[in-house]
Amino acid sequence: MTVNELLAKALKLLFETDDGEYKQVAAGFAQELMQETFAANNLLRKQAGKEELTELPIIENLESEIPWEQPLLLTALPYGMASRIVYDDMDMDKVVYWHNRYIEALSELTWSYAERIEDIYR
Repeated sequence: MTVNELLAKALKLLFETDDGEYKQVAAGFAQELMQETFAANNLLRKQAGKEELTELPIIENLESEIPWEQPLLLTALPYGMASRIVYDDMDMDKVVYWHNRYIEALSELTWSYAERIEDIYR
């Protein structure tokens, strides 16, 4: 998913049709979201048997690909982007609502991870 596609998903959540003013800040917002969800993404990668990322990818522009696992891209990140977009409205109820949806989605994706524990005392 590109930054543009993430922005479009967030705008749909907000019933917004004009993305003009948000395009200037979307790449920066996407970079912030990636910083916040880096550990969660690595957990999802680990659960899927993939190698964890060692460095945070850099978002260059709106066409930059966000190399995150699909569950994060489809749930948490659009809510996170929406929470940043509505901040411009100065309506803290909206900001809190979308931020809570973002945190809830992150929590649901990462609440548990099971792995085999080796008994070193046997």
